[in-house]
Amino acid sequence: MKQIYNIMPIIAGICFGSAGIFVRELSENMNSTSIISSRVHTI
Repeated sequence: MKQIYNIMPIIAGICFGSAGIFVRELSENMNSTSIISSRVHTI
């Protein structure tokens, strides 16, 4: 159980960092303010 607590921050960092990859696809359909606000609300 304690191993999960050590791995979860790493997985969370990878997921948060990979979200930037999808910004390119979102930028075709959304303006920059909408992208920033949607990313802040997911935190």
